[in-house]
Amino acid sequence: MNHYELLCILPGTLSEEEAAAHIKTIQATLVEQGAQELSVEDSGKSRLAYPIKHIRYGYSYICNFAAEPDMIATMQSKIALLGNTLRTLFNAVNPQAKQALAKRLAEVKAYRGSEEQETVSPEPLPKKTDAPEPAEPVATTTKQPETTKIDIDKKLDEILDASIGDI
Repeated sequence: MNHYELLCILPGTLSEEEAAAHIKTIQATLVEQGAQELSVEDSGKSRLAYPIKHIRYGYSYICNFAAEPDMIATMQSKIALLGNTLRTLFNAVNPQAKQALAKRLAEVKAYRGSEEQETVSPEPLPKKTDAPEPAEPVATTTKQPETTKIDIDKKLDEILDASIGDI
């Protein structure tokens, strides 16, 4: 026998009494189909993430139970025939893993609670100062020696004489 979780979302257009009566019929259907250890958790009325059948609000109920795996398909079809349900979702659950998760969450909450008590006041940040304006770039000029026509002719003669001497 496996453990299962059934999430039922009923329309928010129902009154609380009508929603409670409808979840009782769902419980009766589950028991009739062979569910054992049935427990129901009312999550209340809340806004849905997106409209389902043009309805924006819904009542959420989580039913935990144990049943044979071959009975789940018949449970789904019987609950679908009841009507007045926006969504139903059957999920297989490992009870030991669920208990371990609950224990871990309690430890994390306890740790965060002690962490909040030990908060240290942060040091004040230094005031921001305006950055200095960038300085004007300094133009650098280098003096190049003036080349005259005579200097160029001398240099050409040297190059030509050197190349003729190599031949």
